[in-house]
Amino acid sequence: MVHDVAEEFNIQSIPHFVFMLNGEKKAELTGADERKFSENVQMLHDATAGTSGNHMGLLFEEFKPTNMAPTCFTATTNVEKMKEAILKHLERPGFDEGAFKTWMNTSFNIEKMPDQIIDELIAVTENSGEKIRGALIDLLRLVVLTDTQAQHVFGNHWDFITSQIFQLIGNQDLK
Repeated sequence: MVHDVAEEFNIQSIPHFVFMLNGEKKAELTGADERKFSENVQMLHDATAGTSGNHMGLLFEEFKPTNMAPTCFTATTNVEKMKEAILKHLERPGFDEGAFKTWMNTSFNIEKMPDQIIDELIAVTENSGEKIRGALIDLLRLVVLTDTQAQHVFGNHWDFITSQIFQLIGNQDLK
């Protein structure tokens, strides 16, 4: 399956990103250019954010795992479900990521997540099983929509992005 996708999109090297919207390739990026990556993520965000009528023609069933067509990412009820799943995960015995857990229970302001909390989110994601990892990566996906947070994530955790997230994507059935 991976070879089929690589052949279809003529991928010659990694990392290689293909930014898709409504089944159509909108942009492509080869290499680790954080600025261009952030610009393309922002372009997709801008294309999917807005009033409720703007997204009705888009085929959001292609987005996994949330399968939602939100007016903006933080306006969806799936954020609350994601938060509940992560909090349940954080309650397991032996778990000690205090500042992240406190942030989840109190402010939960995704657009102003401090760098320390981002670091702990990534540590939690690295040490979590595949079942909850999707929710944690979804939270991280929301975090990188803000420029300063994206700079922190991509500047300090690029190895995590390339290993964990690409591994998760590779394990999903995207058909």
